[in-house]
Amino acid sequence: LIDHKLLITIDNIDKFTYDLNHKYISIYNEVIIMLAMKHINERIVPITRFNKGEANKIFDEVSREGFRYVVKNNQVKCILISPEEYDSLLDALENQYDAHLADERISHDNGITYSMKEVAQKAGITKEELEATPDVKIE
Repeated sequence: LIDHKLLITIDNIDKFTYDLNHKYISIYNEVIIMLAMKHINERIVPITRFNKGEANKIFDEVSREGFRYVVKNNQVKCILISPEEYDSLLDALENQYDAHLADERISHDNGITYSMKEVAQKAGITKEELEATPDVKIE
């Protein structure tokens, strides 16, 4: 017996492949959304936990597992992150800003360049003063 629902011919193979791919993409997207919602729900901390004296426990969770959303009246009132994560975010923001500044400078480049010697002369710095200056680490 042939199941006519599964019968695929050369004429409809492209449509079948599209329908199959579309179905799996839809299922994949639903799974991703469910996982994201689960991840968010696991990170919600009701403000009442602070009222119950659980602040240290919450801070330990943040240190161990990452950020937490603090919710009051079903609205996020703040996001708790570890000091390390905060520093990391500031570094990333600073790097992004530096890259933006570099792009801006490059886009306004007039092609004129100056040698170190010319810059020192314009600033009134002698070669001896430059050599006496200690090395500076630039990040």
